[in-house]
Amino acid sequence: MKRRRAFKIAMRQNVITGRVQKHPRGFGFFIPDDRELPDLYLSKTQTLNIMDGDRLAVVQVSSRGGRVRAKIVEVIERRTPFIVGTFESVGSRTFVRQLGHDDTVSLRDRIHISPKTRGEAKDGNIVVAEITQYPQQGHGAEGIIVRVIGQKHDPAIDTEIIIAKYQLPRDFSSQATEQAMEASLQPIEKEIEQRVDLRGIPTVTIDGEFARDFDDAVSVKKQTDDQGRKFLRLWVSIADVSFYVSPNTPLDEEALERGNSVYFPDTVLPMLPEILSNDICSLRPREDRLAMTCEIDFDPAGNVQRCDIYDSVIHSDARLTYTQVQQFLDREVTDSELGLPPEVGEMLPRLHRLHLLLRAQRISRGSLDFDLPEPEVIVDARGKTEDIVKAVRYPAHMIIEECMIAANEAVARHLTKAKSPCLYRIHDAPDPGNLDGILCLAATLDFHYDLNLPIHDLLQQLLQQSRNTPYESAFNYSLLRSMKLAVYDIENIGHFGLASTHYCHFTSPIRRYPDLMIHRLLKQLKNRPSPSDSKKRGMEQERLSIMARHCSERERVADNAEREVVALKKAAFMKDKVGYTFAGTITGVNSVGLVVQLDPLFVEGVVPLWTLPRDNWRPDNSYVLLRGQRTGKRWCLGQKVQVKVTRVDLDVREIDFQIESVL
Repeated sequence: MKRRRAFKIAMRQNVITGRVQKHPRGFGFFIPDDRELPDLYLSKTQTLNIMDGDRLAVVQVSSRGGRVRAKIVEVIERRTPFIVGTFESVGSRTFVRQLGHDDTVSLRDRIHISPKTRGEAKDGNIVVAEITQYPQQGHGAEGIIVRVIGQKHDPAIDTEIIIAKYQLPRDFSSQATEQAMEASLQPIEKEIEQRVDLRGIPTVTIDGEFARDFDDAVSVKKQTDDQGRKFLRLWVSIADVSFYVSPNTPLDEEALERGNSVYFPDTVLPMLPEILSNDICSLRPREDRLAMTCEIDFDPAGNVQRCDIYDSVIHSDARLTYTQVQQFLDREVTDSELGLPPEVGEMLPRLHRLHLLLRAQRISRGSLDFDLPEPEVIVDARGKTEDIVKAVRYPAHMIIEECMIAANEAVARHLTKAKSPCLYRIHDAPDPGNLDGILCLAATLDFHYDLNLPIHDLLQQLLQQSRNTPYESAFNYSLLRSMKLAVYDIENIGHFGLASTHYCHFTSPIRRYPDLMIHRLLKQLKNRPSPSDSKKRGMEQERLSIMARHCSERERVADNAEREVVALKKAAFMKDKVGYTFAGTITGVNSVGLVVQLDPLFVEGVVPLWTLPRDNWRPDNSYVLLRGQRTGKRWCLGQKVQVKVTRVDLDVREIDFQIESVL
C-alpha cells in the first residue's frame, strides 16, 4: 500500500524513467529515456540495491546548494540477469567482479557465488554469471556460473568477452539457417525476365581490401537529352535482399533481432547467414545478381533532374578496392593492368567528376564534414594487437560515399512524394546550450564568427577556421560531441549533419535492417493500402515506429560494443609500454587532468592533476585551458607534449601519462 501511494505522489511530481549507469566506485548516474533531459547524479547510498543498467522511475529533487539530483521511486526493470566478469576468491568466499570494475570495488558490489555453483571456474577466469538474487537491503547480489570464457587478459578472448557482455547473437537458429540455404537455391531465371536488365552497363563495386559482402554497385554515363543538353546518369544498384528474406519468417526475425552487422578488428557478426551475406546476395563480379536500382540524372552543376527506382538484374564487371581506384585515378596503374574492360576505365574518371559535383552541392547547402582520423587496429591470429595505425582515406572513398548519399536522399524523397510510410534517418540540430559551449570554445581559441549566419554556415565557418591548426582535432571532437545522435524515425525532421531535408538508409540491406525495410516499402508502393484504409495505414505506421526505435537501440549497442573492443585492444597494446615516452597532443581538459592523444598511435590517456607541478589547477569555463592559480602556468587544447606511459589498467581500460616536456 505504501509503495502504491508513493508512486502516485511521484506521478504528480512528473516521474521520469530511464536507466542507471553505475560507476565502479559505487556512485552512478540516472540516464533519462528522454534525451532532452539532463543526467542526474545518484549517490553510493542510493545505488546500494541498484545494478548497472537497471531501469528506474525517479523524480527530480533539489539538494543543498541547488544541485538537482534523482530520488528513486522504484525499480521498473532489472537489467539483464547475465553478468560478465572476473571470478575471484576473497578468503573463503567466491565472487564475480563485473567487467570494467577494478579490484577496489567493494564486496557489496560483487556477485556472490556459492561454491556449489562455481562449476569449473578458477581464480582469474572470465565468466558469465546468471543473477539468481538481486541486491536487497543488507545483502549483495547472488548468482551462478553458467559459462567460463577463458583466462583474464588473454587477447584471444577479448572479442568473446564483449560479445557476451552485450549479449550479441552469434549463431543463427537451425530454422533461419535452413531458410537461408533454401533461399540461396531459388532459381532466378523467371524473376530476371520481369526486371530491368542492366547487365550491359559497365558496373563496378568499390570497397575495402578485406570486404566480403558487396551490397552496392555503381555506374555512370554521359547522356544527351532531346534538346541536346548534356547530363550525367548515375545508377546505384543495391543487393535485393528483400527477394530472398521474406517478412515474419524465422530468418527475418533473427535479422531484426540483430538490427545490423557488428564489426570487430578480428571478426564480424553478420546480420544474415553468410550463405546470403557473402554469397548469393553479395554483388560479386562477373555473376548475375538481383538488385534494386536508383537511377538519377544530374545536370552539369550536379542538380537532380530525374529519379527512377526499380527492380533490376546487374552483372558487375569488377570488384575494385579504394586503393586500386585511387592508383588508377593517379595514373599509377592502367585499366589493363587492373584487368578492367576499357569502358570501365573510361567510367572511373567520370565517377570522380560526379562525386566532386555532388560534394560541392552538399557543402554549399551547409553539410558538415568532420575531418577526423580513424584508428585501425591490426591484430594477429591470436587477437593480439600488433599495431594501431591511421586508417587510410582516399578520394576514392568519397566517390562511393557521395553516390550513396545521393541514392539515400532520392529514395527518401521518392517515398515521401508518394505519401508512403518511410523509415527516415533523422538527425536533429544541437541543443542551444551545447551550441553556446562550442561558441565559447571558439572564442577562447580566437576563432572569428558571425552569429547572424544560419547555423549550418556558422558551424562550417568554425570548422574551416580550425583546419590545419593545432586545435583542429580537439575542436572537431568537441563539436561532434555536442551533436545529437542520428536515429531512425517515421517522422521526418531532416538530417542536420548532411543538411538534407529527406534522408533514409537504402544502400546497405545486407548489414542494416532499416535498409531492408526501405526496400520492402518501395516494393509495397504498388499494393499499399488506399488512403481510405486509414486503420491499416495507422497500424503500419505504429509497427514501423516500434521497429525504428528497436533498430536505433541495436545500432547504439553495436557501436558501444565495437568501441569497447577497440578500447580493450588499445589498452592491451600499451600494457608493455609502461615507461616508454611518446609525442602527443592535448585533446581534452577537465577537473581530473589533461587528456592526451599519442600522435603516432591514436591512443588516449590521462595526465592526472596530481602528476603536474604543485599548484591549484583549475579548468576555465570553456574547458580549453587548465590554469595554475598560484603560478599562472597554463596547459591548453592542441598543445604538443612529450609524455611517459606510467600506468595501464586493463580491467577499467585506463591509461595514465606523465608529462616529460613541452614540444
